[in-house]
Amino acid sequence: MNSAFLRFRLRQSGKFIREIPVIYLVVMVGLLLIPGIALYQFTKDLKGSLIIAAILLALLSLLQLRRKDYRFIFLTEENGWKVFSMDYFLLSLPILIILLVNSFWYISLAIIAGCIGISFIKQPFHRTKKGMEAPGWIPAEAFELRAGIRQYGGLLLILYLSAWIGLLLPFASLASLWFFTVVLSDIFRFSEPVQILCAQERPANRFLHRKLLLYLKLSIYAIIPVCAIYMLLYPQHWWLILTFLVGVSLNIALFIVNKYAHYLPNTKITGGQVPITTAVISIFLPVFSPVVLFFLIKYYLAACRNLTIYLYAYNPESASRI
Repeated sequence: MNSAFLRFRLRQSGKFIREIPVIYLVVMVGLLLIPGIALYQFTKDLKGSLIIAAILLALLSLLQLRRKDYRFIFLTEENGWKVFSMDYFLLSLPILIILLVNSFWYISLAIIAGCIGISFIKQPFHRTKKGMEAPGWIPAEAFELRAGIRQYGGLLLILYLSAWIGLLLPFASLASLWFFTVVLSDIFRFSEPVQILCAQERPANRFLHRKLLLYLKLSIYAIIPVCAIYMLLYPQHWWLILTFLVGVSLNIALFIVNKYAHYLPNTKITGGQVPITTAVISIFLPVFSPVVLFFLIKYYLAACRNLTIYLYAYNPESASRI
């Protein structure tokens, strides 16, 4: 196995951890114990262990089919399967440890074998496709969403339909809407050209307010009908629906301000991944919401400062000097 890639992954993990303030890191580790304990309890019997193993291998298979560094790995490593299997082993390690603690060592071996087998799955050749057309009622101003529908339209549609079908079971709809929100985060990872940024001729703060209002309305319009029916079917979960809606709203707002806090024309946004990861977790763990709110304010102020560089001509005070 290529040790250079292993060291690279470990350095990546170390950098990710170092970016998190110590107090938040302690809180996150403590909160991660909750799903860890739940997973431990669920895998105490053979049936639960097999279900977790099947879900894990299915997710890893999906990752293998969609990972964007697939062809790059083969350019740098003759036996790419070694790199892939190492990645999948590291991702599976927490579950492997829990299964070993519960004495299901043979299921752990099956998962390791599955990681190796999945690493041999070849990605199909992706032809350039036009993609799904965005509905006409989505304004041109929401160009990120229109582009996202062309790229992820099929997946978004499946997740949205599964949210409606999931109303038959408690929590299933919310899980689908959570994945729906996670996919939406990717549409804000690319910076538009300056010409598009300046097309609205608004100063930085008004530009951000308009963008936030537009996307919050679009996301709430999509999610509210499902949540309303869910609340009628499971009225005892009303508090969960309210916290879920607040969490989704904070996420959408953070996606936008993070984009413009790190905006550079025609580039891919790579900053702010730790806050965004924390934000998507906070939808189901509201204890993280204050952290998300902190980053939301921080990046809003940074976005205003950054956008002023490009939208200075539209500030009222600058216009009065002309």
